[in-house]
Amino acid sequence: MTTAAEQAARNNARWCDAVCRAHGSAGEFGPGYWLHRRSGPPFYPNLVTCRGDVDAARVLGEIHALRAAALPIPWGVKDSFCALDLAPHGFELLFEARWLYCDGAGAVPMPAGPLTWSTMTDDAQLVAWERGWSLANALVPAHVRQFPDSLLADRDVRFIAGHRGTALVAGAIFNRSEAEVGISNTFTADPGEATPWPELIDQARRAFGGLPIVGYDQGSHVTDACRAGFDDVGALRVWLAAALETT
Repeated sequence: MTTAAEQAARNNARWCDAVCRAHGSAGEFGPGYWLHRRSGPPFYPNLVTCRGDVDAARVLGEIHALRAAALPIPWGVKDSFCALDLAPHGFELLFEARWLYCDGAGAVPMPAGPLTWSTMTDDAQLVAWERGWSLANALVPAHVRQFPDSLLADRDVRFIAGHRGTALVAGAIFNRSEAEVGISNTFTADPGEATPWPELIDQARRAFGGLPIVGYDQGSHVTDACRAGFDDVGALRVWLAAALETT
């Protein structure tokens, strides 16, 4: 039986694959993991484990093959169940986060909020969305296009934006996989403002019906998400390949 954390990890791998495909470089699914053998877009890993019982030896073999391919540093591995110790293999821990799962039953009913939400439907709107996203994320270069406009034609993807008046002040991406909807790349224009989780749950339902909603986050954002109706269903880690020492 698939666990809630496995549903979240599988959905996340599907999203990683969709982004890489949009950049013209498809990944592949192995037994319990997703793999991208080439250099990919920034912030997207080259391997995501999707099952808690994945064959660790096989995954390490794939990681060693990626090392041998001499991919540009940095590239990463999303260890979706904190099951891999990659430090001895030349990796550094980037961050740890928590998987989130909402089946809908415990979600807080959403009254009309202060934001007006819309779905991005053309490249000009996507450019505006991405500008808001990059300004809210200090690590994102404002001049780099992360999301090709071909993603707008994907029926399983939605870029949504929350406006206060005419100002774009919040956003997120939804991606539908086999049996769940993922929420990722959430942002607010004010770094001190909480992620509008109840409104995002409501918008995900409007976009894709009553499917379970999954994602991941860190720190106080996890607490806020759980107040809105999510469950914390497990930990994940993201590792970055460090440069190999030369002699």
